[in-house]
Amino acid sequence: TTTITAPNNVPTSGIGLPRLFWRRNMGFWDSTTAAYIGTNQYTFTFGAGVTGGDVVSYYIAAQDLAATPNVGANPLAGASGSTANPPFANTPPTTPRSYQVDITTPSSSYTPLGDISSIGSRVLSATVTDALSGVPTSGIGLPVLYWKINSGAYTAATAAYISGNNYEFTFGAGVTASDVVSYYVVAQDGAVSPNVGAYPSAGASGFTANPPAASTPPTTPSSYLIIDTDPPLISYTPLGDITSTDARILNTT
Repeated sequence: TTTITAPNNVPTSGIGLPRLFWRRNMGFWDSTTAAYIGTNQYTFTFGAGVTGGDVVSYYIAAQDLAATPNVGANPLAGASGSTANPPFANTPPTTPRSYQVDITTPSSSYTPLGDISSIGSRVLSATVTDALSGVPTSGIGLPVLYWKINSGAYTAATAAYISGNNYEFTFGAGVTASDVVSYYVVAQDGAVSPNVGAYPSAGASGFTANPPAASTPPTTPSSYLIIDTDPPLISYTPLGDITSTDARILNTT
């Protein structure tokens, strides 16, 4: 909602209504007429047809109800050559307002951890990038690794930011030999309405932000096996001496 006022008042209908001029990237300017909603309040609908990565620039031109309408713009700096009915600035502002369209989820990658015989926690190093809005380096928006033991419930492990696009996750405590640990990473970007994605991504859905999460995990998450390195335990009662030459049976437990 935009508030527009003038000592001589501002048109609330007709050709003199305020107009918003906008363009996609460095293309030609288009315009849309305001809808008056009452008490100096106007709304504008614009920006259809944009795609991810586009930069939308815009400014507003308005006139008053003077006999010879006064025309102004917001932003004003650099705007000139104003005309009325409809309000227009032949030269747009030097620095119009703008926003970027970000509909791309962050890109996460890591080298999966291999099978191991240790039962302690492990550290996974991951690279998480987002070309347009960046990835949080602190706070509730940090990337999160979700992991589980065998068919148990997933547990969250929030990343530690290292530097650049690098993050580390510590997880996997409490396992025993022959356990399988499954895991995946969910990350969000810094957009106003964060884009959220998972790695691996296939099958993951139901994304939410702050913290980044997926209500449905990937179909095939990354995983590793806790290798059982203990030798077999053999137990039996030694056979005593006998006088028979027949074959004997030794029972083990």
